[in-house]
Amino acid sequence: MNQHTLLTHYLSNLEVELYMGDYNRCGTDWRDMDYTPDYSKFYWICEGEGWLKIGEQEYNPVPGQLYLMPEG
Repeated sequence: MNQHTLLTHYLSNLEVELYMGDYNRCGTDWRDMDYTPDYSKFYWICEGEGWLKIGEQEYNPVPGQLYLMPEG
């Protein structure tokens, strides 16, 4: 299976339980280093830019992108 097919397969079988929804606006000085969530979170980037690290992979989200921050 290629990566796209595998991702499509997993997402088509995804079951989500929504605990909370919120909109946050962070200032340019906001930082939260070494954060590990207790549950998986989706981040939809509406405006601005940022940086996050999941495992050893670094990302620079831009508006219009959706990121999954996995539990643990």
